[in-house]
Amino acid sequence: MFNGLTDWGSLLFTQKNMRNKIFTILLGLIAVLIGTTRLSAQGVDIAPCGEVDHEFEFKPLDLVQARVRVLDTEYEIPLKFWVVESSSGTKAASLEEINTAMESLNSYFEESPFTFTLDPNVERITDSELFNYNHQTDFSKTVEYRQSDRVNIIVANTLSSSGKAVCGFAFFPISGDVSDADKDKYNSVFMARSCLVNSSTPGSPTKNTLAHELGHYFGLFHTHETSKGKELVNGSNCSEAGDFVCDTPADPKLGYANTSNGQCIYNGEDLDELGQAYNPDVNNIMSYSPYWCRKSFTPNQLERMEAVFTQYRAEQVSHVVKRILGSGNLGTEARVSPNPVVGNRLRIVKPGGLPRSLAQVIDASGHEVCTFEAEGNSHEEDISYLAPGIYVLRLKRLGGFSEEGEILRFVKK
Repeated sequence: MFNGLTDWGSLLFTQKNMRNKIFTILLGLIAVLIGTTRLSAQGVDIAPCGEVDHEFEFKPLDLVQARVRVLDTEYEIPLKFWVVESSSGTKAASLEEINTAMESLNSYFEESPFTFTLDPNVERITDSELFNYNHQTDFSKTVEYRQSDRVNIIVANTLSSSGKAVCGFAFFPISGDVSDADKDKYNSVFMARSCLVNSSTPGSPTKNTLAHELGHYFGLFHTHETSKGKELVNGSNCSEAGDFVCDTPADPKLGYANTSNGQCIYNGEDLDELGQAYNPDVNNIMSYSPYWCRKSFTPNQLERMEAVFTQYRAEQVSHVVKRILGSGNLGTEARVSPNPVVGNRLRIVKPGGLPRSLAQVIDASGHEVCTFEAEGNSHEEDISYLAPGIYVLRLKRLGGFSEEGEILRFVKK
C-alpha cells in the first residue's frame, strides 16, 4: 500500500522568481501525441494529450517490440512532484490530491513490473505565469525545475498547447549525442490539476491521466496511432503500424462519439482498409475512449514499457530492482566492478565464494546474449561485442544440481 505524505510542513519548498537560464525550443521537427478528442472537465473543454514538440530525434521506439520476459523483475521508481503556486498562495495540487493520484497510479500499474514511490520533497514553484501553463511560451521557464534522478511531475492549474486546453503531456526518450542537461529537460510529465485526481463517475474524467502520460514516458503510443500507417483489424501489420503492440486491437480512434455513454461499448461503424469492422479495446488506458472506461494495459504494452525503460530510461532515473523470481541468492556479494563498465573488459568480483560459475548475459529485451565460465574470485571477460546499454548478469554455480545463483545488473558505456 502506498504511504502518502500528511502535511506540507514536512516538505521542502523552493521559490524561484528570477530565472538565469533561457532555452529555445525548436518546433516542428516531430509532433506526436496530438489530442483531438474532447471532454469536459470543470467547465473547460480539455483534450487528453497535448502536442509534444521535441528538438531531438526520438528513439526508434517503433523497433522496440514486445517480447516474452525472461526475468521477472520489479522496479521501484521515484516520482518527484513540482506544484505550481500562484502569487496569492493558491496551489495547483494539495498533498491529499497527490497521495490519491499515487494510489490510483499504482493500482493501474498493479500487473506491471513498476511500482511508483513519492519523493517526500514535494517542491512548490511560486509563479503566477506558470500557474496556467502554456506549452509554447512557458516550457523554457520550467527547465530549472527538474531532479535528474527522478521522474519529474509538474502540476499546474491548467495546461494549454497550441491554443487548446489539455490534461497532460509527456516526452519520449531522446536520442543522439545529447548532454545530461538536455536529457533532464525532457525527463518530465506535465499534469493539469483537474485531471490529476477526478471522479470516476461517467461524464467526468477519471484519475487515469497520469497513468496514460507515464505510458507515453515509457514508450507507448496511443492505440489509434497512425504515424507509420493504420493497423489492420486482422492484425497482419501490427508490428509495423498502429501502436506497434500486437495484443491491442486496431483502433479507429475511440471517443465519446463512437462509445456508448456510461456503458463502455464501441458502437462505431468504421471499417479498415480491407473493409473489416473495428472492434477496439475501450478499456485500454492508452486509448481515447471515455475516461471512465480506461482501466488497463495489455501484457504486450507492459513488456514494451519495461523494454523501453531498461534500454532508454533506467540509466537516467534512479530505481530499485525489487526482486527476480526463480533465482536464489547465494550470499557471495558478487558484483561488477567498475559499474558502469568503461571499455571492453567486464570484471566480476566474487569475494564470498562461487569460484566456478556459469555467467549468462541477458539484454534489456530478455534475450540471452552470451554465456561464459567465470573462474576464481575475480574474473575478467572481453565484452567488446556488446553494444552500449543495460544488461543483466546471471551467475549460476557449476558442479551441482542447484539452480540458484546471483543476479547482477551492469551498464556498458
